[in-house]
Amino acid sequence: MLQTGRRRGGDQALVEQARSGDLQALDRLLSRYRAELLEFCLRGVNHRADAEDLVQEILLRAHRGLRAFRGRASFATWLYRIARNELWRYYRNKELDTRLELGGLLDETAALPEPSAADRGWRSLAQELARLARGVCTPEEYRVLALVWQGWEPSEIAALLRSSPSTIRSKVHRARAKALAKVYQDAVDLVGGAAAVRSAFQEAKACRDQRFRLSAPEARIFSARVFGAEAHPEAEELFRRACLKVSRHLRLEL
Repeated sequence: MLQTGRRRGGDQALVEQARSGDLQALDRLLSRYRAELLEFCLRGVNHRADAEDLVQEILLRAHRGLRAFRGRASFATWLYRIARNELWRYYRNKELDTRLELGGLLDETAALPEPSAADRGWRSLAQELARLARGVCTPEEYRVLALVWQGWEPSEIAALLRSSPSTIRSKVHRARAKALAKVYQDAVDLVGGAAAVRSAFQEAKACRDQRFRLSAPEARIFSARVFGAEAHPEAEELFRRACLKVSRHLRLEL
C-alpha cells in the first residue's frame, strides 16, 4: 500500500526540489514508492514482468506530470491515482479477461493510502464490513462493491468489466443491501450499536421524503429481524430495502 502519514512532510520537500529540476531529489522521491508500487501492481497482474513494466510506466508518468502536481492531495494519493489509471489502461490494452484478473485487486483496503492514527478505527471497520460483505454477496457483486470502495466510478468499472454502467449500479445496489442486512442482523456494534440503529429506524419511519421513509411492511420486517431476532426468509428483499433506508438515517455509507 502507498504510505502517506509518516512520509508527507518529507515528500513535500522532495517534491519542491524535484519540480525545480533537482534530479537527485526526484530519484529519491520516486524510489520511496517503487517497492510498494510493485506490490500494488502484483495484486492486479499475474506476471511479475508485466508488474515491473507497469511500475516503470507509473514512475515515468509521475516524472512527466510532476510539474502539474499542485499538492491538493498528498503525493502518495496522487501517485496512487496514476497507478490505478495505468492498471486500468493495462487491462484495456491487453484485452484480458478481467473477471479472472481482478481477483488480486480485491484486498478491499490494501490499495488505499495508509491512514493517520485517527483513521485507523475506520480501517478496522472497513475490513470487517468487507469480510461480512464477502460472505453474503455473489463473487461478481462483491467484485464491483470492492472496486467502488477503492474509488472506481460505475462507468470505469463498466469499461473494465465490459458491462454497462446501469448494470454495475444495480450490482452495487444489491451488494450494499445484502452487506447491510448482514451487519444489522449479526454485527450491529459495527454501526454504533443497537441504540443508534433504533434511533435511525425511528427517523426512517417518520421521514417525510418517501424515498427514504420505511413503509409499514418494511418497518415490521426490520423490527422483527433486527430487534426481535425473527427470521422471515421469505421477506429477504423487503428487509434489504429497509436496511438501505435505515442506513441513510444512520449516515452510514457502505
